[in-house]
Amino acid sequence: MPIIPKELKKYIIFLEKTLGVKRTFKIKYVKTRKEMDALANRKTENFVVGFASQGNVFIFPKKLFPKFSPHPESHFDEVLKHEIAHLYIHKAFGRGPAWFDEGLACVLAGQNKKLPKKLPDPTKLISREDFRKEKQAYPKSMKLVLNLIDQIKNEQNKKSD
Repeated sequence: MPIIPKELKKYIIFLEKTLGVKRTFKIKYVKTRKEMDALANRKTENFVVGFASQGNVFIFPKKLFPKFSPHPESHFDEVLKHEIAHLYIHKAFGRGPAWFDEGLACVLAGQNKKLPKKLPDPTKLISREDFRKEKQAYPKSMKLVLNLIDQIKNEQNKKSD
């Protein structure tokens, strides 16, 4: 079932409250991998079905996910939320290390990733280029962000004791 405008509005309100910023954006649908590559200014990996750039989300329509990637149609909503999250993250914090940007987008989008047991080395996930080369980069990044959130919560709990 596709994300409906009411759910999308709720998600945007959640992002605005969570990150403390407002922004406008457009969702632009991409019809071919060649078009995706041209918009991204690079050859995109087969798992890339969308990206956020210059105040826009560029994404394949749901029905094209399986044609151009290993993603099933059912991943459309979470990918759309992930890409929208990037726009809000960039507005709130600018561009940080790839692990923070991608991991936080995964967390905010409510994505369910099989996380590694051990805490990954964040230095292998700093640049976009390194991130694209690293295996399981998204789950590793999500693990790092969740660890950061836990550390912040622990510090806050220590201060309130």
